[in-house]
Amino acid sequence: MPETDNTAGDLPKEESRATSEQARAAKRVPLTDEQILAAHVGELAPLVGPIHIVDYDPEWPQLFEREAKRIQAALCNRVVLIEHVGSTSVPGLAAKPRIDVLLVVADSADEPACVPTLEAACAGYLDHPFLKNDTKQENSQAL
Repeated sequence: MPETDNTAGDLPKEESRATSEQARAAKRVPLTDEQILAAHVGELAPLVGPIHIVDYDPEWPQLFEREAKRIQAALCNRVVLIEHVGSTSVPGLAAKPRIDVLLVVADSADEPACVPTLEAACAGYLDHPFLKNDTKQENSQAL
C-alpha cells in the first residue's frame, strides 16, 4: 500500500506532490522589470571586470564562525539565525573568496537599530544590505 501524505488529504505521496507542484507552477507569474527594481535594495551597478574564482579554502568555515560570533555579540537576542551560505559554504567547491552570511533577526522592522549596531561592533562593515568586512583577502557579506 502506498504511503499517505496526510498533509494533502488521502492521496498517495507521489500524486499529492505532483498536484502541489502543478498548482505552484500554475500560480507563478514572472516579475516585471519594474517589480524587480522596486524590490531591489541599494543602487544597481553593472558588473565590470573579471570574476575571481579560487580553489576551496579550508579556512572559510572558520572565517564564517568568526563573523557569526561578532554578529551574535553585536545583536544579542535580536538574532534568530546566522547561516554560512553561498559557494564558500560548500566544502571542496571553488568559489569567489567572499564569505556570504544569512542573518535573520527577530524583528526586521528593527533594521534601523541593527545596522548601526553591526557597523559599530564589526569594524569595516559597510554598504548595507550587503555589509562587507575586508579582513584577510576575503570579504564578508551579510544578507
